[in-house]
Amino acid sequence: MATNRDGRSSSASSHSGSNVPTNRSSIRTPKRQRSGTNITYDDNSLDYLCPICFNLIEEAYITKCGHTFCYGCITKSIETAKRCPKCNASVTTNEIFPNFLLSNLIKKHKLRLNGLEAFGLTRDSSSEFSGAADGLKDFVASESQNLTLPDVNVMLEILTQRKQLLEAESRNKRVDWLRSCL
Repeated sequence: MATNRDGRSSSASSHSGSNVPTNRSSIRTPKRQRSGTNITYDDNSLDYLCPICFNLIEEAYITKCGHTFCYGCITKSIETAKRCPKCNASVTTNEIFPNFLLSNLIKKHKLRLNGLEAFGLTRDSSSEFSGAADGLKDFVASESQNLTLPDVNVMLEILTQRKQLLEAESRNKRVDWLRSCL
């Protein structure tokens, strides 16, 4: 009788010549994908909405269960229900914390939106510029002499982010295509 790494005994006759592992820890099972972890590369305003008031999050706070809300919304909700509005976990006001990273991302997002509005552009629900690319080219060509350095910086930031998004989508499509060929 042989002893496995985990201290359990196994007999050679129990698997009569098969290569079946006797130690459960040596059996590998595929990792399950966590539900709700669909990742997109789109910088969408919906990502920054408070699930309570449905506006852009003001002063982001995160609960112990990992959900983020506006500070005012979550404190009112906790005072009323003493539970997380998303998962119903018990939460007190001592168990919410500032989410500085998200607050900074939302500030940058607001600046980006303000920069788009300054040029008369908006984003529609498909996250594409509502104005045609030709209109943007015409605007830049005709008004480039009137643009200030901050205007140019905003445009460069927006276009750089769009370029990175398109490159990431292209890479993902190539990887998906390669996987389908295997």
